[in-house]
Amino acid sequence: MQILLGRDEVDPDEPDNDSRSRVQLGADTRVVRILFEREEVNSDKPDKYGRTPLSYAAWGGHEGVVKMLLGRADY
Repeated sequence: MQILLGRDEVDPDEPDNDSRSRVQLGADTRVVRILFEREEVNSDKPDKYGRTPLSYAAWGGHEGVVKMLLGRADY
């Protein structure tokens, strides 16, 4: 994952078919930490249902990810 996200041509903020970002899908703190290394990642970007990465992490009980998202500068 780290090698893939380190490539310039890979857009880590590109949404999936439900307009969810990789941050929203990243339940693992290691994955979110890798994503946060990229400045263009929007950690507050809602999907087509209006749910943000923070809401997904809280709903899924991913305390470590919630803490990381709350500490992110764009909140």
